[in-house]
Amino acid sequence: MRYLSLVLSLCVLFFLVATANGSTTKKQGKVTFLQFYMHDIVTAKHPTAVMVAKPPSRNDSFGLVMIIDDLITQGPSSSSKVLGRGQGTYMVCSLTGINLLFSFAAVLDTPEYKGTISFHGLDMLALTVREFAVTGGTGDFRSVRGYATIETQALKGLNAVLLFKVYLTY
Repeated sequence: MRYLSLVLSLCVLFFLVATANGSTTKKQGKVTFLQFYMHDIVTAKHPTAVMVAKPPSRNDSFGLVMIIDDLITQGPSSSSKVLGRGQGTYMVCSLTGINLLFSFAAVLDTPEYKGTISFHGLDMLALTVREFAVTGGTGDFRSVRGYATIETQALKGLNAVLLFKVYLTY
């Protein structure tokens, strides 16, 4: 009888554990999609990307470091609605090609969103579509995670317009 009571107690315990909705259960977060354009202007009267470190006496651009304060807009034209700024750095980090390591924050200030989204990733310029990790955020984007795809929409000399499609969960 004592054995049967122990077995029944264990069965009830296992049932309760299996059906419990504890704090370790992963909850589905809020999912948000954003699309915007970032204007990286290197060669203009008022550039938004400036070289802060030159390559050490080389014939290539390996080691070049840029700091950015790029305009972020709703559409591909620089005269479209301003959503914020892209602030951070990128550097040429490849001996064999033009790969750029980006680390920057999209500082958004719109009626819909106020806060930052932090991006980090390798921009492999030979690819049509590239991908960056979303590593965090502030304000409306606190505890955000996700990724972004990047496509070059326009390229005139060293000046580029980049399309960002951002997939966020928080």
